[in-house]
Amino acid sequence: MHILDRYDLFIFDWDGTLVTTPTFDVITKRIKPRYNMTFIKRHKRYYLRQTVENVKLEKQEAAEHSFFSSLYDIFSLFYKPKLKPSTVDILKLLKARHKKVVIFSDAKQYRLTKEVHDLGVAKYVDYLLSSESIRSFKPSPLGLEFIIRHMRSNRKKALYIGDFVSDVMMSKFGGVDVCAVADGISSYAQLKDTAPNYVFRSLKDMREHLLPSRR
Repeated sequence: MHILDRYDLFIFDWDGTLVTTPTFDVITKRIKPRYNMTFIKRHKRYYLRQTVENVKLEKQEAAEHSFFSSLYDIFSLFYKPKLKPSTVDILKLLKARHKKVVIFSDAKQYRLTKEVHDLGVAKYVDYLLSSESIRSFKPSPLGLEFIIRHMRSNRKKALYIGDFVSDVMMSKFGGVDVCAVADGISSYAQLKDTAPNYVFRSLKDMREHLLPSRR
């Protein structure tokens, strides 16, 4: 079944997935490769089921993601993010098909709201949610649960799209299908190793897959 037919709710990560902050992305790609592999190693045994040990790991990772979120906020004051070339095309396509679109990010709420409006994509988005506003950072699945209930959707009809291994893990913890795009922070190999439902080398590749001509 085609992705557009299978899902009604599309939940996007923001930093690294729909937008790029070039200077900071270069820095994080140097910092995070080892962090990526450590993250995968920590969660490899647990991401397919919820356990007490899993919850402890989520809390540990959430603290680290809160730290990276704060760094993004600081860098955004000096290096403005830019939309990836295929972002608007994908959002337009989803809205044309009457899909619900949500952005869920570890970015602080004030920055997320400002950037979405300043970059002109607010009109394509039904709801914005920051991890900060619910005090639950990735890979905790609480944000996904909140969104699904708020949007009155079904988790089987929801798809999360992200660029980092924590996006995949969070979705698996929450029982939500996930699409990974490898033109952000995590590499294609790292993302594929976490076994997402879909993995594309770039947001552009995802867009091509969504086009009706590919059906």
